[in-house]
Amino acid sequence: VAWAPDGRSLYYASERDNSWKIYKLSMTREAEKHFYNATLLKEEPVVVTAAETFQPLPSPDGKWLAYIEERNTVKVINLETKETKVLLPADKNYSYSDGDIAYSWSPDSQWLASEYLPYHQWISDVAVIQVATGEVHNVSQSGYGDGSPRWSADGKQLLFLSDRNGLRSHGGHGSQSDVYAVYLTKADHDKFTKPESELEDLARRLEGDPLQLVGRGADEVV
Repeated sequence: VAWAPDGRSLYYASERDNSWKIYKLSMTREAEKHFYNATLLKEEPVVVTAAETFQPLPSPDGKWLAYIEERNTVKVINLETKETKVLLPADKNYSYSDGDIAYSWSPDSQWLASEYLPYHQWISDVAVIQVATGEVHNVSQSGYGDGSPRWSADGKQLLFLSDRNGLRSHGGHGSQSDVYAVYLTKADHDKFTKPESELEDLARRLEGDPLQLVGRGADEVV
């Protein structure tokens, strides 16, 4: 279930006629301001096919809807033209349970951030995909499990979870994740981070111990 940007509609998946489909439920009376006590609602089909489709997420400008098809494919539909696009094909994800592939819209609705499997392996990275062109950019590439991307309010940073430095089970299964952030342009990176010379000086003051450097708070490193 996901709200439309104007708060007057809900997008949701419903299992009907042997497959999951996506619908929209909207308030129809302009005088009514709140969904919870609306007296007249209208349901419309949005994605109705024989394929399993679910996990709808509308873009902030209300023009696009991202969703999952057949549990592994990440697609978008233009809500005006009904044109659909594949942003991540089925071989770039592997779903173990419904809802385990996370994605998020950029504030300007031009990009979708999603976790995916770029190298046909079981370790996920985070990508940002340009909706207009379908161009995919891997922004994490850590070699560890990265996922659950979320944009900052101004769209300058992408936050995500990664287990690259998390504690691990002695048996080799299970790990803890931390929150990381990546700047998406060099200009923003340079604006909000310290010069390399200052970081080198900080490293020297910490006697060159990288573990101490990693453990310091963001106010001292960033």
